[in-house]
Amino acid sequence: MSSELRRLARPRALKFGQIFHAPNGTYYDCRLCDLTSTGAKIRFDKINLIGDTIELLIKPENIKVLGRVAWRSAEFFGVEFDRPLNWLKKHDTKPAR
Repeated sequence: MSSELRRLARPRALKFGQIFHAPNGTYYDCRLCDLTSTGAKIRFDKINLIGDTIELLIKPENIKVLGRVAWRSAEFFGVEFDRPLNWLKKHDTKPAR
């Protein structure tokens, strides 16, 4: 999703998480590069394991969230969360036009 279409600006983040891969029941480490209450840009070196939806565990808060993959590249992908993360809403800002 381009920044022109994004509802919220995504501030840089340095958080870690884990992506659950249902077929083999394994959690894989990932890095959250940008994060808002409604989505994230995630760096993940096993992009081929990502389907159209994901289960993400955000650390160190240990918050699980489901999301839909909005875009992907060779080592990054964007996810829109199924529900807003209320604990992040105070950091949300509108994108600059």
